[in-house]
Amino acid sequence: MKSIRGRALLSVICLILAAGCGTLPDPTTLLKKPSMQSKQQAMHQAVTQFLPQEAKLIVPSGPADISALQEKDLDGDGQQEIIAFYQKETFDYESYAMILKKKKGGWTLLTTIGGVGKKVNYADFRDLNGDGTPEFLFGLGDDESTQRELEVYTLKNGVTKNLMSRPYTELAVDDLDRDRKSEIILLIHDREKMKARAELYTFQSGRLRQTDTLAMEGGINGYLQVTTGRARQKQRGVFLDIGVGAHSSYTALLILEKGKLKNVFAPDRPEGTERITFRATGELSRDINGDGIVEVPLLQQPKGTDHLPLSEVPWITSWYQWDGGKKLNRLFQNYIDYRAGFSFRFPESWSDHVSIRRKESEGKGSVRFDFIGDNRRTTLLTIRYIPKTQWEERENDPQSQKGKGVLLKEKGGQVFLAEFPQEEPRLSSRVLQEYQKRRVTREEVKQRFSIVVSPTP
Repeated sequence: MKSIRGRALLSVICLILAAGCGTLPDPTTLLKKPSMQSKQQAMHQAVTQFLPQEAKLIVPSGPADISALQEKDLDGDGQQEIIAFYQKETFDYESYAMILKKKKGGWTLLTTIGGVGKKVNYADFRDLNGDGTPEFLFGLGDDESTQRELEVYTLKNGVTKNLMSRPYTELAVDDLDRDRKSEIILLIHDREKMKARAELYTFQSGRLRQTDTLAMEGGINGYLQVTTGRARQKQRGVFLDIGVGAHSSYTALLILEKGKLKNVFAPDRPEGTERITFRATGELSRDINGDGIVEVPLLQQPKGTDHLPLSEVPWITSWYQWDGGKKLNRLFQNYIDYRAGFSFRFPESWSDHVSIRRKESEGKGSVRFDFIGDNRRTTLLTIRYIPKTQWEERENDPQSQKGKGVLLKEKGGQVFLAEFPQEEPRLSSRVLQEYQKRRVTREEVKQRFSIVVSPTP
């Protein structure tokens, strides 16, 4: 799957490293691989001779696998061209892409494309017409801007031809109908008029044409993430994680059906609207379990947390897959704590029977998972995180050995521990039996615990 946004940090780092008027940055800061190879050095040397003064290489904001220097066979002659992205440090911050072709043992500059724009927002190479040779997609505009410009180029016989120039807010490119030709989906959002639409572009009769338009919800904050991937085993789609309200979001899913865009959770569906995927946070859709299919997150508020502000609620996340019809099927639940940096996947027996209490102060904290029976909370598990120095002190103190907890992980000077109830709870026989069904072992906790970082759209 292709994640469209969320690469701005890498660009910023590269720009900082490249600072300095007229100085070409160290290529190791701009190429994806950790060590320079002779091939990459040759690419960099080729680009250097054509790079204008007071210019520096830049990394496009997306997609994920793009870098400042690329090699692609754009004209299908069996030889790869070099594509380099750079920025002039002028008042208007002009951003460009240059295309170099190898001729007679040297390199020649075929063309330079680009213009005014603080960022190369998007750069990719996709086969749009099915001839086995990729076209060049080049998007200019700020990451913060809602109006950018996409240009699509093809290279034939040493000449670049512009196939399309269109404004966009976000975009997705994928072979949604599996015909070996990628489609372009442009999302256009007008905040002032509170209108939005999706435009479909496909290659037909030798031209790149707009073949469909679909109205979208316009009263939104913006698109947190636009991702393509499998919605089902044999169905690809475009997942839109859309920001609404102060911190909330929802997911829309676009698929291609008989050559037309279809919004799976559209408001005119008889059994639901787009907002069936509404959630109180900006949690993003993704392949959470590694099965190759994108899951949609929904949130459940634990019992006993109604008094908390929404930003402090320890939400339980339920992960769903589209069933291909009108429903979402729940796969599993977990608790994700980005602040502490961990997640815990619930056993099936925990679903809808567990509440959560969270405490934190001065770099340490705990998350307690309680079984709810007869409106009473009984602890099943506590995950505690403390500085590594405190853990080492406890290790060396014989008085603190009892009940100190099971070590789960260490990361960044932090230690994560699992603690289990030391005594049998006083419950009625019926509730105790239900409680016992939901007890977890040390090995289960270790398997279900994982370190996480906050996903960046």
